[in-house]
Amino acid sequence: KKMTKLDITLKDERSSFDKFCDKMYAKYKEEKSKENEKDVMSKEEYRAQHKMFLRHKYREKKAEDLKKKLGLD
Repeated sequence: KKMTKLDITLKDERSSFDKFCDKMYAKYKEEKSKENEKDVMSKEEYRAQHKMFLRHKYREKKAEDLKKKLGLD
């Protein structure tokens, strides 16, 4: 049976913050790759070193999502 995107979403039990951090880490790795930089941190190092930044960006995103949901944007 071929898995659909919906099947994958239902099985993802990570918190929304964990998913957000994974997306940010993917962006970080993509940026490093574009610049041909070799000093790429592991996901754990990235989260530890950027904890406050990630929390701040996550709160901003949640506030922005809520504004859109309420039609305030």
